[in-house]
Amino acid sequence: MFGKDGSELILHFVTQCNTRLTRVLEEEQKLVQLGQAEKRKTDQFLRDAVETRLRMLIPYIEHWPRALSILMLPHNIPSSLSLLTSMVD
Repeated sequence: MFGKDGSELILHFVTQCNTRLTRVLEEEQKLVQLGQAEKRKTDQFLRDAVETRLRMLIPYIEHWPRALSILMLPHNIPSSLSLLTSMVD
């Protein structure tokens, strides 16, 4: 199901986490638009977004360094960079 090095599983996990973060941020934005939450300063918004995303790694923190090293293998770099650039957008 997943390749020898597990990169497909790791990429799937990263994609899922990015999707979850996007949903969280969209929900927060809707609350601000509805007047049910205050708009945060940019630095606080970014800090909270990064913290939320990092907390998604907690269950896998012991294995995360190995996962990152797999994503940095030459044949995985295009997919890894694609996920990174989509998250930046």
